Amino acid sequence: MVSKPKQADLLDRLHESRRELVFLRRSLWTQRDAIAALMREDQKLIGKNTRYYLRDCVDHAAHILDMVESYRDMSVAVMELLMSTQNRQLNEAMRMLTMIATIFIPLSFIVGIYGMNFDTGASRWNMPELGWEFGYPMILLLLLTIGVGMLAVFKRKGWF
Repeated sequence: MVSKPKQADLLDRLHESRRELVFLRRSLWTQRDAIAALMREDQKLIGKNTRYYLRDCVDHAAHILDMVESYRDMSVAVMELLMSTQNRQLNEAMRMLTMIATIFIPLSFIVGIYGMNFDTGASRWNMPELGWEFGYPMILLLLLTIGVGMLAVFKRKGWF
């Protein structure tokens, strides 16, 4: 379950097992009460040897009820473990997606600015690097440096 928590029917099987345990508990509880009622002293039809047998049956029913309770508790623990494992995997995926978005947001901003149509001859406020011979390779180098730098920071912090 821990190594393959994405099994499609695992949660359904756990719920089915818990339903069966609850049904078994209800059935055993009523049987134990019925046998205990038969053991009362005011019952004239039941002999002494039969009372010993019924006392043994009540003990067995109580023992089985205890086992059913422990199995029910274990099923709850297994379900919590499954949910915890699935949550951990979801958190890992969300962390990876967050890192990817964090890297690409500043790159998208820079590319968005340089994707606009500027005319360097129309105004002195336009980007002078658009007329520079090495402007395009320098922007690509800047984008690569930002991406690699952010990856290095994530690696140093232990996020990647």
